Amino acid sequence: MNAKWVGFAIVISSLVATMASAQNLSQRFIVNDLRGNYAVDGVGLFGSGAGNISINTVPTSPGTAVKSAYLYWDVLGDGSGPPAGANVGIFMGNSIAGTLIGSGNQLDQAQTNNYSYWADVTTSIPIPGGNGLYTLSGFSTATEGASLVFIWVSLPFANRDIIVMDGDATINAANPSVTTTLTGFDATSPVTGAAVAFIVSDGQVSLPDSTTFGTSGLFNSTLDGSTPPVGLELWDNDNYTTQASNVPAGSTSVSATITRPDNGDSVAWVATPFSVTSPYPVADVTLTPQVRVVVRGNQFTTQIHLECRSSSNVAVTGQIEVYDNRGNLLGLMAGPTNGILRPGTVIDQPFRRRIPATGVPGRLIGVPLRVVIKILQRGTTTVIDDDYVEFVIQ
Repeated sequence: MNAKWVGFAIVISSLVATMASAQNLSQRFIVNDLRGNYAVDGVGLFGSGAGNISINTVPTSPGTAVKSAYLYWDVLGDGSGPPAGANVGIFMGNSIAGTLIGSGNQLDQAQTNNYSYWADVTTSIPIPGGNGLYTLSGFSTATEGASLVFIWVSLPFANRDIIVMDGDATINAANPSVTTTLTGFDATSPVTGAAVAFIVSDGQVSLPDSTTFGTSGLFNSTLDGSTPPVGLELWDNDNYTTQASNVPAGSTSVSATITRPDNGDSVAWVATPFSVTSPYPVADVTLTPQVRVVVRGNQFTTQIHLECRSSSNVAVTGQIEVYDNRGNLLGLMAGPTNGILRPGTVIDQPFRRRIPATGVPGRLIGVPLRVVIKILQRGTTTVIDDDYVEFVIQ
């Protein structure tokens, strides 16, 4: 597979997603060729604005680390806009400000509108691992719930493509069905692993609706607002981890749908992570984060793992690029470097670069930066494989 960090352009373009009412989700990002997966869980927040999210599905094998972490939440409001403070909260003791990624029409509540938010909370996730209890407080009491999505890496696990879709798609009497098509991946043949999750606001146990995934209505779920705690259940975080049979062998797209019958539930579809096993590239590279926050004058560090899975020698060029939080290329951290990878070559080495004590532009302080390693076919601009880590400068 020709791996692509389609990522970078798509991730950033999504940060300025439309504020208008949407009828489907747009792509937040896609990560191709990652030995890992996503993890997701959530909590109901309505009336309290506070709660805890427990993550316990990240593997505990040595070398596992969370690469990225994103928080989603949805807030009820009226046609004049979201209520005051809808975009802010406290996550793990740190104040965060979310980006409005979409708005929708009336659900089954008195308020006439709802508003969905996204925030990058990667630097608040401990290294290594990621399993644990994550605290939320100070959110608007009109927030129906919140979900945390991890992208994690672990070398013993299968190669996967991972996509996250998000926005605000309202399913109600006027718009009883929404289908989102996930594209840009390359599934193995046969597919040996796939997972999909539905992050949805305002589901209620007394009103019916259903979710389907794939080409033949392969499972059904009532979005019943079952995410705890008791008494605050207006949030769904339904994750389906055994969906290999629902993704066609060798496919590059698959659909997900939420439907409500007459007199059914009105919900806001906020996000959907999806992962599927994908073929290994001929040069497989993985970056594992070693730090999240770098104080100026200290070193940024990451671990590089590179394998040649080709049956013959591969002439490559390698380089490490740095991007700001808007997707602008800031420059090269290392490379380009030419080399020959022989079949079976395995390289494991740390990579370190000191962040200057002075002279770092103010706009780069305290915002997520991304380090991307690229392996290209020598003499071309064809990317064989790439991977990334995120950090912030303080």
